[in-house]
Amino acid sequence: MNTQMLKNLLASKTIAVSILNTKKLDQLIYYMNDTCKEFLQYDQHELNQVTLKAIIHKDDLHSSTQMLHKLLNSELKEYTAERRYVRKDGSEFWGLLTLKWLDDTFILWTIQDIQEKKDIEEAFINFIHQGSVNRISSEDSFEHPTMDSELSIGPKSNRKYFRISLKCPICSELRILREGKGSMATSSSTNICIKDIGPGGLKFKSDLKLPVDSQLTLEFNFQLLGIKFNLRGKVVRAVTKKGYYQYGVRFYIDEKNRALLARTCNNVAILYRNRIALYDTHLCEKSCD
Repeated sequence: MNTQMLKNLLASKTIAVSILNTKKLDQLIYYMNDTCKEFLQYDQHELNQVTLKAIIHKDDLHSSTQMLHKLLNSELKEYTAERRYVRKDGSEFWGLLTLKWLDDTFILWTIQDIQEKKDIEEAFINFIHQGSVNRISSEDSFEHPTMDSELSIGPKSNRKYFRISLKCPICSELRILREGKGSMATSSSTNICIKDIGPGGLKFKSDLKLPVDSQLTLEFNFQLLGIKFNLRGKVVRAVTKKGYYQYGVRFYIDEKNRALLARTCNNVAILYRNRIALYDTHLCEKSCD
């Protein structure tokens, strides 16, 4: 990381940045930017007395110190994980931690506030637990999105319909549905990005860790070429990527809507061949190449 990039990072209003001095383990925290002080509620003078034990949640302290020791022993060059932190007043928040060597002495420690994302995940999980769904465990694959790993339900190579790989992902509203006694319960919604789509299903990316469940129904609401789609399906594949999760979905869809989606996807392919941008489509702008 060059000097200007480090200066820009230290000036960030949304990313908490600390610099750790590995030569002084008794005073490990060498510097915090203003955002980090705001997150943790410590001033510069108090940093001399602050230890990792004071700011990392007790349930995450062991795994965090283990990873730090691996960095100190040169077993890792960089590490990313979701961890809980404790403010000076005792309140807690979730953060996306990244540890990375700056040079032979200093380690860069950044935290992005992901409390809102974790609240949405918790709401989804609580919604699912209210029913009688038996989830297929994905804890080993989904500990944190730092490397590619995959969890599948059913065979991998049984795709029956074509897919269009989207140059810029489509933004879709996502809900989880659960069957109740004589009715269908619906979770709150969140937005995800559809990476490819076809008459048989879709692939989407999200920073949310969703349960992989063959009995769970997902509902997608999005607009493509001026047509509003409301489609349902189940997750059949989940892959962890660096910084996000990717899910493969197979649709539950009638032939009328399947034909409509197929025609729309064909029209997308024609626009792409003629290098024409998609119209009347809500895109995930931040995910465009």
